[in-house]
Amino acid sequence: MDIELLRNPNKTFKLLQLTDAKFEFLIDKLLHEYLYISDEYRTYDKIKLMLQLYFTGVPSIFYEFPNFGGIIGFTNLIPNYKCDIMFKIWDRTVWNATFLRDLKRLINIIMNEFNLVRMSVSIPDKKLEKLAHMCGFKTECAQKYGFKWNGRYYPLRLLAKTRSPR
Repeated sequence: MDIELLRNPNKTFKLLQLTDAKFEFLIDKLLHEYLYISDEYRTYDKIKLMLQLYFTGVPSIFYEFPNFGGIIGFTNLIPNYKCDIMFKIWDRTVWNATFLRDLKRLINIIMNEFNLVRMSVSIPDKKLEKLAHMCGFKTECAQKYGFKWNGRYYPLRLLAKTRSPR
């Protein structure tokens, strides 16, 4: 495993340097941003606990976008098998061709360095589904009423990027 490559995968993404201010900012984003967290988990205490588990309890690696414009986390990492992705982007100005190219590269680095056969992501947002498709993910299914935000129901799309075991 190339630790230096995981630390510095490209110019767009860097390992998340979590500070108390960033932690509180992230909690606020997850509480209030459209379609970030389903209603049943959208309380300060639940989000704080979930983030604490991601950052200290389960095998995860998180990267931040330039100027802390978003994060991508590869969570529940099981080397030689699979991981889940948590992707949140709140600064849309970071979105461009270089961002997409570096995102694809980061996803491939994680797949290769951990020898993963499956990456999955669950998202209610059609825009993020399109982004995931551009990164090589395929929609496997949609759970009708699988996500609830401010009392309104949305389909939860389950996407995966897979490859044959080596």
